[in-house]
This record gives sequence, structure tokens and C-alpha cells, in this order.
Amino acid sequence: MSQATTWSVPLVGPATPTLLTQRTDDSLDALLSGHSGSARPSYAVAGTVWEDTSVAGTVKFYFFDGSDDILLCTVNTSTNIVTWANATSAATQSYGQCRLSLSGGNLLLSRFNGQLLTINGVHYSIPSAGVTLAPTGLTPSTLYYIYAWMNSGTMTLEASTTASAVDSTTGVRIKTGDATRTLVGMARPVTGPAFVDTLAQRFVRSWYNDTGVALFNNFTANRQRTSTTFAEVNTEIRCEFLVWSDEVADAVATGNAINGAAGDGTRSALAFGTTTPASTVEVNGAVSLMGSSDIVPFSARSMKTGLTEGYNYVTLFGAIQTGPSTSTWYGDQDGRRTSISVAVRR
Repeated sequence: MSQATTWSVPLVGPATPTLLTQRTDDSLDALLSGHSGSARPSYAVAGTVWEDTSVAGTVKFYFFDGSDDILLCTVNTSTNIVTWANATSAATQSYGQCRLSLSGGNLLLSRFNGQLLTINGVHYSIPSAGVTLAPTGLTPSTLYYIYAWMNSGTMTLEASTTASAVDSTTGVRIKTGDATRTLVGMARPVTGPAFVDTLAQRFVRSWYNDTGVALFNNFTANRQRTSTTFAEVNTEIRCEFLVWSDEVADAVATGNAINGAAGDGTRSALAFGTTTPASTVEVNGAVSLMGSSDIVPFSARSMKTGLTEGYNYVTLFGAIQTGPSTSTWYGDQDGRRTSISVAVRR
């Protein structure tokens, strides 16, 4: 099927039945094929819609207004993707109708409120079963950005230590220097390697449609400090998480403490950090003064912005007030549990 050599049928005679039949058949074939060809058909008039098939694997639909060909859309016949040529929407629309999560030990990019994801300026349909990525070959305790890309027409996930950047053309977050990779999340494998996403370790985050994460951890045994200098009481209580650069972490520590010296005090605080020792920790908290046998409840809260993108933790710092004495923070004992809860959100 193609364009007609001469459009329409003869209107004046003489014309043989063969000519009449041939012209009719050519015109009907042209209609069926959308007037397809490598250029606008010579018989086009204002209002003709025709298909440009000059590039293999691509069909462009044009509307002829009598003087100009106006592009309506482009069809990729390999991926079955239609790209509409609305100058305003095509240049500004992008889709991230997806969410990255942990499923059965693998990362899973699944559909969320739609099925489209923009990669390199093209809107691709996310498979109904999602796209998975195993932790095989990844290095534990390393931050990986997770990118989606098209591998010979198949949507694929890639883990890379290369950070993301905004594509100046589409406005989409991409792998720095590579617009064929669209950011969909980040992850931090643990020993195994393995992906984890627990109350104490939120090590899988989605870039799209992530409503934040909640964390909780507690001491399982009594923990003590004998110094007036603030330091981490014990690493067991740490809440570890990945954070995007524009997020806020709201943490609360509660529990019970005792100091064996009358009139001395227990100082409890929350601290955020990214390394050990926690050289970048910021301490916030309060002091509880007590008698020699008083068991005193405490609460400390800290809301932190400006966290470094990637791995962070929040923990309990403690100290005695004056000394010499010993302050004890109760573990999971008689309901006197010392715990930390955290909410991370944009």
C-alpha cells in the first residue's frame, strides 16, 4: 500500500474499464495506507493527513494545511510508543508513575498511579509485573543510585555509584552525563550482599511517589555511661536510613534512666551522623536530675534538615551531669524500654 500515482477516477471519457478499475484501486489503496510515502503526495489538498515512512522503524503523521505539513505525532513501530507533537506538552511533560521497593530480596520498580516512565525524553510503559534488580555483585555499605534504562526495547534497572543530575532538556533526574538513564531510587546493600528495608534500617528509597519512611529501634539490655562528655551510649539503638537531600528527619528518644549518685543527673540527647566516629554529629537534648535511687523517664526530640544525601543515622548520646557516678539507660525491662522513633519525609 502506498500513495496513488494519480488520485481519483476519470471524470470524462473515453476511459477503459481497466483504467477505471486501476485508478479506483490505487485511490482506495492510498486511503487504506494513510497516503504513506517518503514525501507528501502530489495530489494532497488542504486537510489531507498523510504518513511519512522515509525513516525505517518510524512513522510520522502530518496534516497538510494547503501550504505546510504540520507534524501530529510520531510512532515508533519497534516499541509501539506514540509521541505527540504538541510543542508545549511534549517539551514539558514527564512521567514517573512508579515506585521502587524491596520485594523478595530484589529491588522492584512497579507501576504506581499509572504506568509511564520518561527515559531520554520518551514515555515508556512499565511492565505490568515490574522491573527487578538483584544485589548480585554489589559492594556492601556502598550507596547506589538506581536508574531505569531501555535495553533493546526492554526496561532495565542499573545500580551505579554515579550521582544524579537534572537533565537540562527534560527536567528529569538522570545519571550524571547520561540522559539514557532515569533516576528511580537509591539503595545501600548490607553484607551478603543483600538489600534490606526494616524498621531499623531503611536502605531502599524511591525517587518517585515516596511518602517517606518510619523507623524504630530500642536497647535490649541496660546501657551505661560514666563520663561527663557526650558520646554514643551504644550503637545497638541506631536508626539507619537513606535520605534525599531535601528531606527532614524528625526523631524522638524516650525511655527511663537512673543515676546512682544523689543530686547527679543523666544527660540524654539525639545525635545525627554519617560516619563512625561521628565527627559530624549534632547533639540536641536535655538533662534529668535525680536522687540516688530515682528512675526518671526522659524524652528528647530533634528535627534535622540539611542532611547529606545518602546514608545517615540517628542515635542516643548520653553523659552524666557532674560525677563521679554511673548513669544507666534501661533496656527492654519491665516496660522501661529506651527507644528511638524517626519519621523521614519531604
